[in-house]
Parts: sequence; C-alpha cells; structure tokens
Amino acid sequence: MIIEDAILLGKTHPEIDRQGRQTVCSIFFSPELRQFLRVYPLAMKNLPPDFSVCEIKLERNPKDTRHESWKIHGPRGVDVHENINSRITVKSIVNDRDSILKMLPRVDSIAEANEKRLSIAVVEPRDTVKFALEKNKNIKEGNSSKSYPWIPRLHFKTGSTNHKLQFLNQEVFKNMSKKSHGSVDHILEKISGTPKLLVGNMFAYKNNWLVVSVF
Repeated sequence: MIIEDAILLGKTHPEIDRQGRQTVCSIFFSPELRQFLRVYPLAMKNLPPDFSVCEIKLERNPKDTRHESWKIHGPRGVDVHENINSRITVKSIVNDRDSILKMLPRVDSIAEANEKRLSIAVVEPRDTVKFALEKNKNIKEGNSSKSYPWIPRLHFKTGSTNHKLQFLNQEVFKNMSKKSHGSVDHILEKISGTPKLLVGNMFAYKNNWLVVSVF
C-alpha cells in the first residue's frame, strides 16, 4: 500500500531491538484515510521532521495485530536498517498545524480507546498535565530510553482515571545526558494550558500506554 499523505506526528526515543538495531517507532496520520499509522522500525539516520507530509510504501507486519501498525515495504535486516528512512519521501511541511490537529480522531479517555480496541488515540486531559522525572531503578547499558537515570512521565486525568504515562518523545531526551536531565523548560511550555496528548499502547502489553507527542 502506498500512502501519499502521511503526516508525521511524533517519533519515540530509539530503542535497541533483539537484532541489535537502533529502532524508532513513528506515528503518522493520513487525512485521506482518516486514520493513524504506526510505522516501525525506522532508523535514527535521516528521520523526517514532525509535521512533514510523506509518501511511504507500507506493508503489514504479520507479528503485530494492532490495526494501525505497519512497516516500510522491503527488506529491513541489520545490513540495510541504517538507511531504511531513505524509502520515505518528504513532499512538504505542514504550515497550518491547527488544521491537521482538528482532523485527528479523539477519545474521551484511554478506557474508551481500550474498549474500541484502538492502539493509537488523541486524548484531552480534564485537568492540568504535570511533568515528572521518575528515578530509573533498572538502568540498561547502551543508548535507549532505559539507559538514562530518569524516566520522563506525564501525570494527567481522563474520565475518572489518573494516569502517569511514560513520555517517550525524542524531544524529551534532547537535553538529557547519563549524568544530568538538563533543562526541561521546553517540555513545561508544551504541557501548559490544555494540551492534546498523542498516546499509543505497547505491542506486548496492549493495556499499557505511553505518550508519544504533545500538541
């Protein structure tokens, strides 16, 4: 399947998979299809910018039953992974982001997303969203979100449920090192007011959700 209007909404911090590849999970939205697209694994090299309009040839991942999940067409082995993003053609950059955000399907709560068997959703928290850095008690070697001393989380409420979801957007980690979390002002600015949260669930634990982007 070729998607000609895939708008990139967010990218996770890279993780290391079982093959040793540094992989990124991305979420796109197609206005024509009116649906979210989870595309992975991508590489770190030459990642498109957020809100770029892309053309991508996709195929299903038979191991991932989530309706929104896809992978880039063609080989994805260790030998070609580094340059896999070259198969994404960036056609333009969205200037009017608000017009795109208005198109995104929303749910009132993560419970509703679970009931509808969605794996990607946009939610609008009822109250203030708070950012917190939780101590990572199980630090891993390498260059992944698990190799930092802190776990970024967003605390918020949807429906009658309080959430504290991991916030895995790449931007969260841009000032972070293995010794310092650096400035978080850019995150606090994003979550001020009444932000919309782009959330997705996990492949192995579909009731476990994380935040991919904040708008």
